[in-house]
Amino acid sequence: MNPASVTFGIFADIHTEIMPDGKKRLAAFLDACEKEQVDFIIQLGDFYYPSHRFPLKCPPEQTPVNVAYALHAGNLSEGEEIFQLFRSCPIPHYSVLGNHDLDFWNKEEAIHALDMPAPYYSFTANGFHFIVLDGNWYRDSSGIFHPYDHGDYFACKSNELPWLDPQQLDWLENELNKIQGPVVIFSHQSLHDQLYAIHNHNLLHQLLRQKAQRDGNLVVSINGHNHIDHIVQKDQVWYWNLNSMSNCWLGEDFATERYGAQTDNAYPNVRYTVPYQEPLFAIAVLNNNTLEITGRESCFIGPSPDELGFPANRTFAPVSAKVSSFTISV
Repeated sequence: MNPASVTFGIFADIHTEIMPDGKKRLAAFLDACEKEQVDFIIQLGDFYYPSHRFPLKCPPEQTPVNVAYALHAGNLSEGEEIFQLFRSCPIPHYSVLGNHDLDFWNKEEAIHALDMPAPYYSFTANGFHFIVLDGNWYRDSSGIFHPYDHGDYFACKSNELPWLDPQQLDWLENELNKIQGPVVIFSHQSLHDQLYAIHNHNLLHQLLRQKAQRDGNLVVSINGHNHIDHIVQKDQVWYWNLNSMSNCWLGEDFATERYGAQTDNAYPNVRYTVPYQEPLFAIAVLNNNTLEITGRESCFIGPSPDELGFPANRTFAPVSAKVSSFTISV
């Protein structure tokens, strides 16, 4: 029988390879989690780059600017130090694989570095069952699935990624059949029918909808990746996009000074983002019928996306410096 509830702290997309203040942001999150006496913490991917950054399996002409800069950056050892802060936290901690975690690692290397048992797995806290999925797969023109590996996915076409591989979907179906109570799934990429989501979202949604209809329990999917604050319900399934802890990527066309010339030169990719003044994250309380989210609101550092003329159609929800607070229930 489940205890009354389980409380957890959650954040996504800290991107220590981009941000000059990643350690400060993570420390604020850990302090909040200690204050709230959470039962576990989880980060949804895109945490840090290794200090060694070779080989990269993407042709130079298809390498994104952020990865190209990272090849020659001298400050990436900070990411490993910041992750050790996460890893050494006495609160039980879990990780999700992000796509950028596989820019300079393969999956075996990444799960070792991120202290994960496998690319996808499940765990239990206070009697509640949680599932972690891995959307870092691409499908080639022959229909063969490949795991992301040292940035090779940058050479893929948009219709080739991301996907959940068939073996993982079979595993998920078996996991869902075991769960008595609410279902909470963590992933990096969205599992819903929206921009940058997995391509086989319809098959995934069918599994989740059937679970919700069969048992009448709460079913929630939580992802990062999009750096957007957004929640939507489809049928009886909730899909929550958790905003980045740090920033939203705007791109080269909207580059501008953010922290001052000296800092921006040391962290050259930050000029392509709109950083958030304060770290964004959430504290979640789950019981058998309800998920209550307490978010945070901040402001932008430097010009806003609107002030820079960033097109609204680049995202499916407004760029904002917040994680909304809300409650959902069956």
